[in-house]
Amino acid sequence: MRKINWIVGSVALGLGMAIGIVGYAVATTPATGNSLLTKFGAGKETQVLSDGVQSTDSVLGNSNPDLNVDPLTPSEGVLTEEIKNESTVEGLNQKIINDYKQNIGYFFGAWQSTDMVKFRNQLAKAYVGELYEKHARKAESFIIQGIGLEVSDIRFDEIKVESATSTAGTIEATYRYVAQDYNLGEQMPQGEKTEHLVHVRVNLILSNDHWMISGETPLT
Repeated sequence: MRKINWIVGSVALGLGMAIGIVGYAVATTPATGNSLLTKFGAGKETQVLSDGVQSTDSVLGNSNPDLNVDPLTPSEGVLTEEIKNESTVEGLNQKIINDYKQNIGYFFGAWQSTDMVKFRNQLAKAYVGELYEKHARKAESFIIQGIGLEVSDIRFDEIKVESATSTAGTIEATYRYVAQDYNLGEQMPQGEKTEHLVHVRVNLILSNDHWMISGETPLT
């Protein structure tokens, strides 16, 4: 079976991240070459895996309400103002991290959409602005051919908040995922599984109480 060249670059987007996922073949069977995920994982494919890889922090298509953590609220009349402020910052940072994890799940989940309307609706849960449009444009030529992607495992090594205000934030994230080509018509994965590593800086903005990805830059 042929392999696919996976582009989801906007990740290299000036904000671009090579987190972009997908380069698939032109037929229902993947074309020879690199997997779609090669560039998605910031261009770093670590190894080919056999079945049975376990995830320590899976969020694929995850809309688990547990990921939406409300800011921490200190007990009234007990903590000093300084500690209250620290607690508020901690809660804000945790909310940003949790929403980002969920966004990655939405992004990977979008690649099993059977048409571009569904793809865009799923992607709109995680991305905004020009980056949203770039991901959608990259995906269109593959989705209409019935070519998608299945991600079975996502493991976050580290996510740290570099800066944050009440409406905008920047994080640095490192995570791994296992993926293989996906036949949208038959709704089944095909080909070998590969593991990928992503190291990226991400800009987010708050929209309707959810932190959305507005920019991505791959890091080495």
